Amino acid sequence: MLKNHLKIAIRNRWKNKAFSAIKIIGLASGLAVCLLIVLYVKDELSDDKYNANADRIYRLDGDIYFNSTEANMATAPDPLPTALLRDYPEAEQMARIKKQGDILLKKDNQNIKDHQADIVDSTFFKIFTFPMI
Repeated sequence: MLKNHLKIAIRNRWKNKAFSAIKIIGLASGLAVCLLIVLYVKDELSDDKYNANADRIYRLDGDIYFNSTEANMATAPDPLPTALLRDYPEAEQMARIKKQGDILLKKDNQNIKDHQADIVDSTFFKIFTFPMI
């Protein structure tokens, strides 16, 4: 019985080649797009899961409106950490991160140039749990 159904299906596919190709290509592209969406969502939801405090960490963004220009950036003025900790008891810690760029480090008698250096506050490691080497 199954053998007979397979023969009929194959004959119908050969008879209507263009229609069958459109259906198969549509099914394959739909599955591929669905798989890409699932992988993208999984990747987005997996960010910062290594951090023990991931559910309690927030990032402040600044929205600046000047004339008719709008700018969104992840910067904060220098007095913000003390004001935030003083005025909002919900805020437990605050750390600022500044991209430094190129920096020259000295290790023993060796000079090392780092192209992606960041400067952080002393409270950075109280908030983020990075494994130390």
